[in-house]
Amino acid sequence: METQEAPRAPTEPTRDDGADGLKKPGTGFVSSAVALSSATAVAQVVAVLISPILSRLFMPDAFGVAALYGAVVGPLGLVACLCYHFAIMLPKDDETVANVFGLCVMLAVGVTALTAGAVALFGDALLNLVNASELIPYKWLIPLGVLITGMSTAVKYWHTRHNRFVRLGVTTVASSLVNAGAMLGFGFWGLTSGLHLVLARLPGQASLPVYLGWRFIRQDLAFCLRHWSPARLWEAAKRYKKFPLITTWTQLLNTVSRQAPVLLIAAFFGPAAAGLYALGGRVLGMPKRLIATSISQVFFQRGALKRASGDDLGSLVRNIATRLITVGLLPMLIVGMVGPDLFGFVFGEDWTEAGVYATILAPWLFVMFVSSPLSSVLMILERQGLQSVLVVLLFGIRVGALLAGALFLHEARLALLLFSLGATASTALAFGIYVRLTGAGLGRIIRHLLRQLLYSLPTVALLAGLKWGLGVGRMYIAAASVIASLPYIVIALQRDAELRSVLRKAFGRILGKQ
Repeated sequence: METQEAPRAPTEPTRDDGADGLKKPGTGFVSSAVALSSATAVAQVVAVLISPILSRLFMPDAFGVAALYGAVVGPLGLVACLCYHFAIMLPKDDETVANVFGLCVMLAVGVTALTAGAVALFGDALLNLVNASELIPYKWLIPLGVLITGMSTAVKYWHTRHNRFVRLGVTTVASSLVNAGAMLGFGFWGLTSGLHLVLARLPGQASLPVYLGWRFIRQDLAFCLRHWSPARLWEAAKRYKKFPLITTWTQLLNTVSRQAPVLLIAAFFGPAAAGLYALGGRVLGMPKRLIATSISQVFFQRGALKRASGDDLGSLVRNIATRLITVGLLPMLIVGMVGPDLFGFVFGEDWTEAGVYATILAPWLFVMFVSSPLSSVLMILERQGLQSVLVVLLFGIRVGALLAGALFLHEARLALLLFSLGATASTALAFGIYVRLTGAGLGRIIRHLLRQLLYSLPTVALLAGLKWGLGVGRMYIAAASVIASLPYIVIALQRDAELRSVLRKAFGRILGKQ
């Protein structure tokens, strides 16, 4: 990863809005990642602060119904543009990018219309199948959610392409505040069903595409109108046809495989069990949303520029992977050891079982945290065929393991354990492929992982002694989890000068000193 702002790649246009082009603020990888991560950090802090309140306002079955809604809408929304949004990052010229973006918008509207028709025909049966009959009178929310997600994806990639990371960050924070306010408002007013939780989340989700879309109209629409044409749209559609023909299905399978636990747990064990899983996954997924997602957006943009200019991706991939290991390893180890204690203390006694689920899922979510930001390597290299084979394999392992557990073991914990084992192994396999394709050096990454495990031993030993040796209460274990992490953090910062520099810059910006 770069320590200073990188020079603009030769393939990236440098033109102003008033000319025949688009303004792109020049930022380096670290600056871009810090801008997004800082904003995402604020959003996640908001989510962390309100989570203990929400867990006492909404019961597990309400979280389960909301998670089911997300499990249905999420996969459809992510492929609403037929994955042409990935192609926004690839062309050398803004004119082609404008036509790819126009294609994304049209496809998102079209897929939403098709979804509405499918919901009208099959929505009742689907919602009954996954024990979400509460949503049947409001099944029209499904196509609305698909439209919001599809448009969000398109405008986020448009702004990422043009280096507008600060704007993306501000919008992320605003969306999180709207989301938090709506959920707390519904909860305190006594509107605490699963349907109410779904409705409360919609304003925050919609605020992102509305604001970014408005900024697009003000700043970029005139440029796009000058270059949009049926012929150019068709040319762009043909040039990047691998995305709808191959990537769409692989992305859909990959997303469904991640959402499968919510759907299958609800179908076999009820919405309350799905809600426990959803909270556990949501808490453990915070590091991914906080850091990995921001890095993923910046990596895709920087990686595409490096590929276009013929530069090597290996060092970039290795630097990202090792730093993600440094950041993500200790939190997952702590949850793996004392998850039930932490969840019971923070979220209330009703959510202790969610901590058990989190403990089971911790290995998979750690590997996912490290691997997911690098998954765009296959799209940067235009290896959609390999991507499709890999995703089918991952889907079969994950869903097959969970189904086997549910059908033959008849116990949610055991079903999740099988899922976690299969998902961990398959995600690690995918990560190994990304590293091999880019020549990042798997041996060096594994040695870094082993060093970080060594540095984490004092924290692990202290928590083990408190929990199993002294048998202290949950409050003390929660406090010890924070205090015992300090040696690991000190070692990590001492050994990584760039990480220290990034944190200094981030805190300097927060304090207004830079």
